[in-house]
Amino acid sequence: MDILSWFFTGLLTGFLFNIVVPRRGALGFLGSMGAGALGGVGLAFIASIAGLLPEGAFSELGVALAFAGALGFNMVCASYRLVSGR
Repeated sequence: MDILSWFFTGLLTGFLFNIVVPRRGALGFLGSMGAGALGGVGLAFIASIAGLLPEGAFSELGVALAFAGALGFNMVCASYRLVSGR
C-alpha cells in the first residue's frame, strides 16, 4: 500500500512541477508526471531496502522521500533539456 502513496505523490509532484517550470524546460504533463513517479518510487524504494522506512506501514517519511525524489528527478530532466537545447 505504501508504494501507491509514493507513486501518487510522484505523479502529483510532476504535475505541479510542470506548471511552475517555464515551457522551454518543461517535459510536458505526461513526461513530468512519469519522471516524478519514477524518481519518487525509486528513491523511496531504495530507502525502504536500506531499512529507513517501516515494512508494510504508511509513513510520512516515505511520502517526503517520494516528494524529494520526484522533485530531484524532474529537476535533473529539466536541466538536461535546457543544457542540450532540445
